[in-house]
Amino acid sequence: MSNSQFRALEGRSAHHNNAENKTDELLTAAIAGFSSITRPTRHDMQLFEDLALPLMSSATERGMKQAARDLAKINTAPRKLVLTLAHEAIEIAGPLLLRSNVLTPLDLIDIIGKNGIDHARAIARRPSDDAILHSLLQSFADPAIDRAIALRNQIVKATATDLPAQSTSTTIVDQVGVLRDQLSFMLTNIENNLPEDGKAHLADINKLSLADQLLDSALLIDPHFFQTALADALGVSFERARHIIGEWPSSQLPVALMALGLSAQDCYMILTAVLGTITGTRDSLRDFVHIYRSIDRNSAMQVIRQWKAEDMSAVLRNKLRNLAQDEQHNQVDETDNNGDVRKQKIAL
Repeated sequence: MSNSQFRALEGRSAHHNNAENKTDELLTAAIAGFSSITRPTRHDMQLFEDLALPLMSSATERGMKQAARDLAKINTAPRKLVLTLAHEAIEIAGPLLLRSNVLTPLDLIDIIGKNGIDHARAIARRPSDDAILHSLLQSFADPAIDRAIALRNQIVKATATDLPAQSTSTTIVDQVGVLRDQLSFMLTNIENNLPEDGKAHLADINKLSLADQLLDSALLIDPHFFQTALADALGVSFERARHIIGEWPSSQLPVALMALGLSAQDCYMILTAVLGTITGTRDSLRDFVHIYRSIDRNSAMQVIRQWKAEDMSAVLRNKLRNLAQDEQHNQVDETDNNGDVRKQKIAL
């Protein structure tokens, strides 16, 4: 965006009567204009900062809240603007403290030191592996902070699972063509063994969206319906689906549902239907939503790929084991037959 375009935004303020409204409108327009730039240059960032900073001093609280929400989504937002809003009251700073990638662990530590526990509670909900920041948050010994950290760790720990070595992964991938039919056969057998009302229900939910399919299956009394629907959606074995569901709070369902692209609302409803009430207070629910949204979907999808690879590897091992057992039985039978022939020859 050019200098003249930024200044044109500034000139719009002369055509409005209410000073507060025109400041808020101009601030919102400036942020929208900057966010539309695919790759802003340093010059663009400096122009935006020069325009927006003075506006913040006269913007209303509502305008500042909107600015914080908008800037939290922009990874290229000028640091000075983000830090200015991050030091405001928690009602304004909240979205930035939770989501802005512009803020570094050192920034967050400084913000906590200058603003106290309210800002610390918000920061505790964002994903971070910085040891110093983690120790600082724990030093408050605050139940809300401890609860947020515990819930965050419970939900995202599955995404930190080490992936198989490259050579092993390559070997498994080479078996995909052979094993895909076997996994499909396993899932088909599971569905065929369901009672007739279960088969009818699965036929009906196939017409719904994925989220609705999973939720409808989760609401049924028999947990096998949901396990089958989850296994089908992820492309994993029925036994793997049962392991993913597990029990709260160690359940890996949030990671699986994020990989499938489900919203926080859908995830919460499915978890509650399958595992019972998982959060008891409004604060706990707020923490769950923020932490679920912080799960990186690409990482979650990588975890799903690992689960699939492990399932395929297990099928391959079982097949090789069965082949080895069959070969051993054939050798025993052949030995017995040869022995009988020798006995007949001796008798003759």
